[in-house]
Amino acid sequence: MRVFNWELFGRTGSTVGKKIGSAVMVLIFMAVLAAGALSSGAKVQAAEKVSEGNLFVAADGNTYTYTLYDDDTAKIMYCNAANPVIVVPEVVDGYPVTGFGRSTYTTKMIPNSVTEITSLYINSPYIQNFAFASSDLHIGTLTIGDDVTSYGISIFSGNTIDVLNYNATNASNPGTGSPLGAGGLQSNPTTVIGHLNIGDNVQKIPGHMFCNVTLEQDELEIHAATIGSYAFESHGIHIKNFTL
Repeated sequence: MRVFNWELFGRTGSTVGKKIGSAVMVLIFMAVLAAGALSSGAKVQAAEKVSEGNLFVAADGNTYTYTLYDDDTAKIMYCNAANPVIVVPEVVDGYPVTGFGRSTYTTKMIPNSVTEITSLYINSPYIQNFAFASSDLHIGTLTIGDDVTSYGISIFSGNTIDVLNYNATNASNPGTGSPLGAGGLQSNPTTVIGHLNIGDNVQKIPGHMFCNVTLEQDELEIHAATIGSYAFESHGIHIKNFTL
């Protein structure tokens, strides 16, 4: 709230000063009302669902189920993972994909019967909670693309990941849980990463990003200007040479 100096507007001055002060205050009051109206009118309404259960066969041969929204964007809800080499599409049927994954631990992105993924590439702006959470899932190479901007929690909780290539340029973690680890849910199993590579173009590593994971490697080089709070907090992380 702004505090105005009434003396400047002639509160104790001459009659002319009082009139000027009154006029100025009316203008200020009108400006405040106008600003409030603009502010309330600028609120962006969340996109609404248009259709669900749409199917798209991608170049990787996998079939993706997606939800379409009234702003002509899509969110992928499921992948049948018929091909163990998964490249999550960034566009489905002409609609840009803005998100990937559901939000409950019991509703996974792939069939429960799938326990092996050779490689997984994700470049959707948002990856939802628990998307691949499973203690039975082994991922050979996981690549998080440059355009990923936000995460849910426990996305890969319990997974064993041989190689993780982290390339998200400027992503954020809106919560306090770990996108890769247990995410504060201690009943969730630990994520095991064999080797971690941080891309040269990564500008920021979000808080809690690798919290609660298991990682042992000789060297890790990070060029990011910002490393968020608790990004690497874990009793299971052992790195001999850490270069910043």
